[in-house]
Amino acid sequence: ALALGGTGQRAARSGCRHACHVLLYAPLPAGSPGPGYAVLMLLRFDGRFGFPGGLVEAGDESLEAALSREVGEELGPAAAARLSFRPGDHRGARVWRAGSDVRLVTHFYSRKLRLEE
Repeated sequence: ALALGGTGQRAARSGCRHACHVLLYAPLPAGSPGPGYAVLMLLRFDGRFGFPGGLVEAGDESLEAALSREVGEELGPAAAARLSFRPGDHRGARVWRAGSDVRLVTHFYSRKLRLEE
């Protein structure tokens, strides 16, 4: 079973994978050009841009622990040490089905940072 972020529920993982990704953003100084925020995105293996994150593994205690592990793998241990994700960072989830079978549940998190972080 896996603790679902922000819900307090537990879900059986048999036959279903979970993935977690996070939007890391920081307000830009007043007067900066653009929409007012810096957003961290990564170039994925397929040449597309995406948010840091990845699949939950069997040994992960929670969605937040999985997300912290993935952020550490993608951004380095120093970033992972500065960022600890909480259930309150969970913004929503989407269920992906193949027919009537749930194949993947993607969980989305967000965290506001300071620009220097």
